[in-house]
Amino acid sequence: MPVNKNLDLETLCSHNNLVPRRTLLLFTALFLLSCAIYFDWSFMVTEPGYPLDDAWIHQVFARNLATGHGFSFNPDIPIAGATAPLWTLLLAVIWPLLGPVASGLIMGALLTWLALIGTYKVATILTGDEKLSRLLLFGCAICWPLIWNALSGMEVGLYSSLSLWGLYFYLKAESFDSRLNYLSYLLFSLAILARPECALFWVAAAVRDFWEWLRSPKKSLSPWLWRFLILGVLMAPYFIFNYSTTGTLFPQTYIAKSQGKGFLSALINGDLKHLLKSIFAYPYFYLQDFLVNLIYLSPLLFLAAMSGMLKMISIDDRLKSKRIMLVLFGLLYVPIMGAIAPVLNATYQSMRLIANLIPISFLFGLAGLFWTVQSRYGKITLLVGAALGFLGGLLILLDKLIAGFGARYLVQDNSHFSISDYTNLAGVVRNTGVNIIILGAVVAFAFLLSLEIAQKALTARWLRISLVVVIIAALFIPLILYGQQYALNVEGVNAMDRAIGRRLHGLGHGEVATGDIGAIAYYSGMKVFDLRGLVSPELPLNAVFNDSLSFDYMLKHNRVDYVAIYPEHFGYIAGRTDILNAIGIYMVGETADARDRAIILYRTNWPDSATNNQPLHIPQKP
Repeated sequence: MPVNKNLDLETLCSHNNLVPRRTLLLFTALFLLSCAIYFDWSFMVTEPGYPLDDAWIHQVFARNLATGHGFSFNPDIPIAGATAPLWTLLLAVIWPLLGPVASGLIMGALLTWLALIGTYKVATILTGDEKLSRLLLFGCAICWPLIWNALSGMEVGLYSSLSLWGLYFYLKAESFDSRLNYLSYLLFSLAILARPECALFWVAAAVRDFWEWLRSPKKSLSPWLWRFLILGVLMAPYFIFNYSTTGTLFPQTYIAKSQGKGFLSALINGDLKHLLKSIFAYPYFYLQDFLVNLIYLSPLLFLAAMSGMLKMISIDDRLKSKRIMLVLFGLLYVPIMGAIAPVLNATYQSMRLIANLIPISFLFGLAGLFWTVQSRYGKITLLVGAALGFLGGLLILLDKLIAGFGARYLVQDNSHFSISDYTNLAGVVRNTGVNIIILGAVVAFAFLLSLEIAQKALTARWLRISLVVVIIAALFIPLILYGQQYALNVEGVNAMDRAIGRRLHGLGHGEVATGDIGAIAYYSGMKVFDLRGLVSPELPLNAVFNDSLSFDYMLKHNRVDYVAIYPEHFGYIAGRTDILNAIGIYMVGETADARDRAIILYRTNWPDSATNNQPLHIPQKP
């Protein structure tokens, strides 16, 4: 039986210190240094702000809540337009004290700091290796997506801290019906209100607990009643509010972005094409995107992660089933995201949807390299790696045959099959073959790490120091580079969306139609008609994806005073120069490329009708 000489779980579980003082001070200094690098880049080019316009959407909701206009985007018009209502409520509490910028930046950084402390605690209880846990903590402190998202004004720090601390208490709980176990479910439930994908933490814990419950001699229903009571009490107000404003249990953001694409929607609608995509295509593309970005973050940790997973499930102790749960969870989280709610990909907007998976992935990688536990699955690993290599090669050889057989069913209807459809699917088959071969190589590398000679070599001090230097350097260099990108993103939002909002505020009252609703709504004081449908449920869903239909809707039902759009995104609307008169072009830089990505502000001149808007009086700042 594999044994870890550093693993003393009873001591760890009873230890009351959060983090050793020296480790905490060093981590905090590193984390603040990383934040300072990003602030420094940002302050050199623009005023304080956010790198995403989405952050300003939360600020609009928070301001309206704090000033008595309810949970609304356009004041006094309730709308379930937030997938992170808990973050919005938190901002509403501190908005009067800190204002629209400091509230998001300070709370985001503080909660991310707390989330990483939770990561350290998870690593410590799983491995019993304080040095490994400390290295994980320091590595996360200079990991660019975590810092970028900490300063994004988004809900990332909140859902990460709730989910990771929930995971820690779940691991620490010694019984099925202990207080710590219930506390973990409470935190997982709150995490759902901060990011809906965190429901998978709750589900993973429940599946593992159900398995243990079936094996227990005493099968009381009381613990399950408590679990679902906790979830129901917290989620019921959210679902009731969603239903009262959208007619469904889901917020308007889900309806506008994912409705009809995911597994549940396809199943309910009987859409076989999207059902097949939600089972096979979306999960695969989500996982591929996630793994590619993990390679970019830390190639060495990515290569060693499989070995760490095998070590996790090799130990026979009271945490064995929880370790298995965590490994399966790490493998399935992103594919399930793709199946249920496909949007663009798993890692868009600097990995803000899966930031809490990054520390877990790093933990697997560090365990593969530095955890002194012998994997018991060496031979099986080698066979699996060889089988994956064979399968990948077979797909590459047979891509044309597979594409020709499957394209008609996976890409287009039988009567609408085209050469481009065939080419696209053939490319997917070839790429899948290559990806499976790479995965086979990763699995084979896990086998090499499991060899006794490799394990012995990895205990050498000089090799460990060398590997640590490589890992830290691979994380720190991108941190610097992406700091500049963060600053450019903040500058872009300030120079375009925020500037347009201020310009509109100076033009008086009215209504503006736009696809970038956050900063424009916050600073203009105008009612907003959302061309993306996120906070305007009256816009038909088909019009969200067809701007000619959205223009027709405005012409017939809502003749706004102003329009602010990217012409490249709304080509039909921008072409209606008979109705729209450009009064401003907003961009970053003066190059032709910048002009192509500019937002143009138009004044409307609708035929034979006056505007139908009422003036709104919205406070600008606390």
